[in-house]
Amino acid sequence: MNLSGIGFHVIYVEKYREISDKDFPSIPVKTSMIDFLRKIERGEIHRFMIVKGLDDFIRSSTDEAIEQVRNILNRFIRDMLSYGSSIVFVVNCEIENIPDNPMIHGKPLALIFPRPHDIGSMEPGYLYYPIM
Repeated sequence: MNLSGIGFHVIYVEKYREISDKDFPSIPVKTSMIDFLRKIERGEIHRFMIVKGLDDFIRSSTDEAIEQVRNILNRFIRDMLSYGSSIVFVVNCEIENIPDNPMIHGKPLALIFPRPHDIGSMEPGYLYYPIM
């Protein structure tokens, strides 16, 4: 698992706890899912961010709200790419149906992330969605 890869990382909380601070590419900016969306809409994109609450957001949101997140990520993906952003989403539930159609709470992660996941970098409890 290489958290410095440009893109979106989804990691199960138990696996995240195994990572030491020296494995982080830089000092992370920690935020919630809603604050993350606000930050990128305001142009506050950081090199390395840790976002908590993706699983709660998916569980409690409608398909329309999830599509809005996808649209926001699509709209600002060039900015994240030019800044070399690595966004790590820490989830408190197991990621289901890996490798075919990864899901959280029965909803496919493909509904949120604008690019397909990288099959070569998959591990139990970890997915990587490159944005190159």
